[in-house]
Amino acid sequence: IIAKESAEKNEEKFRKAILTNPDAITINRFDDGAYIVANEGFYKTFEYVEDEVIGVSSLKLNIWDNLEQRSEYKKLLEKCGKIENFEAKFRTKTGKVVESLVSSSIIILDGIKHTINLTKDISYLKKIETDLLKAKEKAEESNRLKTEFLNNMSHEVRTPMNGIIGFSEMLDKPNLSDEKRKYF
Repeated sequence: IIAKESAEKNEEKFRKAILTNPDAITINRFDDGAYIVANEGFYKTFEYVEDEVIGVSSLKLNIWDNLEQRSEYKKLLEKCGKIENFEAKFRTKTGKVVESLVSSSIIILDGIKHTINLTKDISYLKKIETDLLKAKEKAEESNRLKTEFLNNMSHEVRTPMNGIIGFSEMLDKPNLSDEKRKYF
């Protein structure tokens, strides 16, 4: 009785941890991708409700933005038994693309192969990364233009300075007549 109560308490803790996690957590049948369990994080991220998801395959929901990624994911998962931080793009119910990191493991439930999946929306991080790359490129372009400007200014200042220095040197020659010195 004590062991059963302890197991029930542990199951309740895990259930709450999964269902209340802000990241999308799902359990899918491996062979057809049908959703068996999906948490609130999944429904919020992908804009579905439970009745639209449970028992339906990921292919029927058209959730994978790129089916080649799905094939690669499935092959890796079958080969290794688990995947960590697989980068994939998914489509929400309204068609918005969500860039994600997926970590999955194969599990056996009632003798049937399933996957348990944690999908983290990294769209915001990808946007920041893109913005940083653009800012870096802009800074590099500004630096290149500044260097080009300084090189041009240096040339523009050097040319008349060379003339002034040349005439100054000529004026300093001892055998130069007063008339030529005045002319220079």
